[in-house]
Parts: sequence; C-alpha cells; structure tokens
Amino acid sequence: LSVLVLLGGEWAIYNDTRTQILELIMQQHAITHFHIEDFEKREKSLIKMLSEHPNVQYYEPTDRTDTESLFYDVLKGHHEIMQVRLIDTSGNELVRVDRLRDGTIKRILKDELQNKANRYYFQEFMQLSKGSIGFSDFDLNIEHGKLDIPFNPTLRIGMPVYNNGTKTGIVVINFYMQDWIENLLHYTNNKLMLIDRDGYFLIHPDK
Repeated sequence: LSVLVLLGGEWAIYNDTRTQILELIMQQHAITHFHIEDFEKREKSLIKMLSEHPNVQYYEPTDRTDTESLFYDVLKGHHEIMQVRLIDTSGNELVRVDRLRDGTIKRILKDELQNKANRYYFQEFMQLSKGSIGFSDFDLNIEHGKLDIPFNPTLRIGMPVYNNGTKTGIVVINFYMQDWIENLLHYTNNKLMLIDRDGYFLIHPDK
C-alpha cells in the first residue's frame, strides 16, 4: 500500500509539473507568435507606402534624386533596415540605399548597382500580383555572389510596383534580423532554436 501511495504521489507530481511546463511553452509560443505578427504587420504597411509612392511608382531613370531621398529617409527612421531597393523587371537595381556596418547611410552609385535576376527572392517577388506582399527565406546576405562577412542574418520583403496597370519592377527591403532575434530572446524564458526547412539550425544556444 505504501508503495502504491508513493507511486501515485510521484505520478501526480509528474503530471502537475508536465502540465505547468506545457502551459509555459504555450505562453512562450504565443509571445513569439505575437512579435512575428507585429513585425509582419508593421513592415507590410511600410513597403505598401513605398511601392505606391509617386517617387517610386513614376520613377524616371534620368532623375533618381527624389527616389533616393525617399529611401534615405526610410533608412534614417528605421534602424532595423539595412537596405532599400527599386529593381526593374529584368533584375537590375535602379535605386539602392544601404546602411553600412558603422551605421552610416550610403546612396549606391549607378556603376555599383547589381543585377539580381538569379536570386531566388527576386524571382519569387516578380510572381506577386498587384497589391501582394512577399517575404523571403530567413538567410544570410549575399553581395556580388559572395556571403557578406561577418554574417548578416537577413529577411527580405518585396512588393511589385505598377505604373498605369503595367508591372515596372519591385521594391525590396532588407532587414537586419540579428537585433530582432536578440530582442525576441529577451521576451522568452526558454532557449529559442530556429530551424530552416532543410533541417539546419539558424539559431541555437550552442554557438
């Protein structure tokens, strides 16, 4: 009888502890989900504003100044953004403004612009219909065909630009996600792990 009582007590304690742990995990998941949805909602409003702005919608190759100034002001007011670009339907960057590693904002000269036709995110964003917004994979930034070192965890959001019913290009915003990840970790008590669809860890407590 004593053994049965002991086993019953241990089972009750185990079951209660398990329930508490599961409740904590669900709470942590809800917090994480909220911050992801908040990020998505906020940045969708931003890129919609850019893609429909007259300086983007009616972009003139002979006068890039107004579009560059618009992108410059966006980077100045959003420190999590590392890059804003207007790309034509052939993958050519038309206007690009970058935030450098030291925090300075740089307008990229015409002869430094790149072609991104072979990048998967460009091909996916070009398939978007009018008014649609797309998110890229969470990956590392690549410049001139090489990984950006030190690594830049990057997420891109894109939206097509239309002029008089014709698709003329896409707006792409690159977000530097390291700070976002670190902020997310502050809101969660558990050790956060992020795994991509190929099974590789993007975030893991063991560096």
